[in-house]
This record gives sequence, structure tokens and C-alpha cells, in this order.
Amino acid sequence: MTDSAVVADTSGLLVLLDGAHRDHDRVLGIVVSLDRPLVVPGPVLVELDHLSRRFGRRGFRTLLADLEAGAYELEPVLSEDLPAILSLWDRYRALEPDYADLAVVRVAERLGTNRVLTFDHRDFRVLRAGRRPFVLLPADA
Repeated sequence: MTDSAVVADTSGLLVLLDGAHRDHDRVLGIVVSLDRPLVVPGPVLVELDHLSRRFGRRGFRTLLADLEAGAYELEPVLSEDLPAILSLWDRYRALEPDYADLAVVRVAERLGTNRVLTFDHRDFRVLRAGRRPFVLLPADA
């Protein structure tokens, strides 16, 4: 794949962690083919932690260890990002996006990419990184 960053949404990481999911191998193939580590926004990690209480904590523990080892890149949301996130919140209020989704958009904008690992087509087909539509992976691969 190209060297442009790919930002992970919670749904994409859930599939990556679930070896039994029908799309797991496809997602894994995309992640291992990247020229740089998959970018995980901090709020996505928090949302995934909350959801992992339902599907099992071991996968989340593995993700943390992989982050520590450099397999993925943890990207924080900075205080300087908040005006842009609030603007996104207002622009897309009818969609009612959650904070983690807005963080994905903002991190993508900051990194200059429009590629997102996600299965959340409802939101990410509407949300934009600047003026560019997102390339949703694996759907648009």
C-alpha cells in the first residue's frame, strides 16, 4: 500500500482483534501491508477498552502490548484539536457522531490522510477529512 497514513476507527480494530470475524483476515492483510504503522487515535483506544468488556479483555491487552512494541502508532488528541472537533460536531450534528469518530476525522486531517480502517459506513461515508471523502478500508481497497 501507499505510505499515506491509515487511521483506525473502533470498528476496524474490533474486527482486527476478533480472529473469528469473517473479515478478520482481510483486515489483517491490509494492516500488515501498510508502509507505516496503523494510527490509533487515543479516544478510539478508550472506546475500544469500554467495548472490550463485552467481548473479552485479552484482545485489548494484546493491542496495548502491540502499541507498546510499535506495531501501531498511538496518536493523541491535542488541546489544539478541540476547536476543529467542535466545528466538526456542529457541522455534522444531524449525524450525531460520537467523540471517537470526530477524533478519527481530526487526526486524519492533521496527518493529511483520508484513509480510515472502519466498518462504520453510515458515518464515514458522510464525514470528511477537510473536503475529501474518506477511503474506507477494507471496503474501498
